[in-house]
Amino acid sequence: MALLEGTVMTSPAGCINVLTDDGEKVIPVFPDPQVTVDGDGFIYKGSRYGDGTAISLAGGMGDSYPDMPSVCVSPGSPVFWVNQDV
Repeated sequence: MALLEGTVMTSPAGCINVLTDDGEKVIPVFPDPQVTVDGDGFIYKGSRYGDGTAISLAGGMGDSYPDMPSVCVSPGSPVFWVNQDV
Protein backbone atom coordinates (compact mmCIF):
# COMPACT_ATOMS: atom_id res chain seq x y z
CA MET A 1 0.00 0.00 0.00
CA ALA A 2 1.28 3.46 -0.88
CA LEU A 3 1.10 6.67 1.12
CA LEU A 4 0.14 10.04 -0.36
CA GLU A 5 1.27 12.99 1.74
CA GLY A 6 0.99 16.64 0.90
CA THR A 7 -1.10 19.77 1.08
CA VAL A 8 -4.77 19.99 0.12
CA MET A 9 -5.66 22.29 -2.77
CA THR A 10 -9.27 23.03 -3.66
CA SER A 11 -10.41 24.86 -6.77
CA PRO A 12 -13.37 27.22 -7.22
CA ALA A 13 -15.04 24.39 -9.16
CA GLY A 14 -14.84 22.16 -6.05
CA CYS A 15 -12.01 19.94 -7.29
CA ILE A 16 -9.70 18.43 -4.68
CA ASN A 17 -5.97 17.89 -5.30
CA VAL A 18 -3.02 17.04 -3.10
CA LEU A 19 0.21 18.92 -3.78
CA THR A 20 3.14 16.69 -2.83
CA ASP A 21 6.46 17.94 -1.47
CA ASP A 22 8.03 17.45 -4.90
CA GLY A 23 5.40 19.70 -6.54
CA GLU A 24 3.22 17.02 -8.13
CA LYS A 25 -0.56 17.62 -8.17
CA VAL A 26 -2.39 14.35 -7.47
CA ILE A 27 -6.14 13.72 -7.68
CA PRO A 28 -7.31 11.73 -4.65
CA VAL A 29 -10.29 9.44 -5.24
CA PHE A 30 -12.11 8.80 -1.98
CA PRO A 31 -14.42 5.85 -1.38
CA ASP A 32 -18.10 6.75 -1.11
CA PRO A 33 -19.59 7.87 1.23
CA GLN A 34 -16.56 8.79 3.35
CA VAL A 35 -16.22 12.38 2.10
CA THR A 36 -18.63 15.24 2.71
CA VAL A 37 -18.21 18.62 1.02
CA ASP A 38 -18.21 21.38 3.60
CA GLY A 39 -18.13 24.92 2.19
CA ASP A 40 -14.64 25.50 0.80
CA GLY A 41 -13.32 22.17 2.08
CA PHE A 42 -14.33 18.63 2.90
CA ILE A 43 -14.70 16.25 5.84
CA TYR A 44 -12.97 12.88 5.68
CA LYS A 45 -13.12 10.37 8.55
CA GLY A 46 -14.19 13.08 10.99
CA SER A 47 -11.47 15.61 10.12
CA ARG A 48 -11.99 18.79 8.10
CA TYR A 49 -9.59 19.65 5.28
CA GLY A 50 -9.29 22.80 3.17
CA ASP A 51 -6.70 24.75 1.22
CA GLY A 52 -3.29 24.48 2.85
CA THR A 53 -4.20 21.63 5.19
CA ALA A 54 -1.66 18.80 5.48
CA ILE A 55 -3.08 15.37 4.63
CA SER A 56 -1.81 11.80 4.61
CA LEU A 57 -3.75 9.10 2.75
CA ALA A 58 -3.19 5.35 2.30
CA GLY A 59 -4.05 3.65 -0.98
CA GLY A 60 -2.46 3.29 -4.38
CA MET A 61 -1.76 5.07 -7.63
CA GLY A 62 -3.92 4.30 -10.64
CA ASP A 63 -4.24 5.33 -14.23
CA SER A 64 -8.01 5.37 -14.60
CA TYR A 65 -10.22 8.34 -13.89
CA PRO A 66 -13.47 8.06 -11.98
CA ASP A 67 -16.61 9.87 -13.03
CA MET A 68 -15.77 13.45 -12.15
CA PRO A 69 -16.24 16.80 -13.85
CA SER A 70 -13.85 17.29 -16.78
CA VAL A 71 -12.74 20.58 -15.24
CA CYS A 72 -11.16 18.55 -12.41
CA VAL A 73 -9.12 16.21 -14.62
CA SER A 74 -6.20 17.09 -16.88
CA PRO A 75 -4.82 14.46 -19.25
CA GLY A 76 -1.96 12.70 -17.54
CA SER A 77 -2.93 13.85 -14.05
CA PRO A 78 -1.93 11.19 -11.52
CA VAL A 79 -4.81 9.58 -9.64
CA PHE A 80 -4.52 8.13 -6.13
CA TRP A 81 -7.23 5.69 -5.05
CA VAL A 82 -7.72 6.07 -1.29
CA ASN A 83 -8.14 2.83 0.66
CA GLN A 84 -11.38 2.84 2.61
CA ASP A 85 -10.17 0.47 5.32
CA VAL A 86 -7.22 2.49 6.59
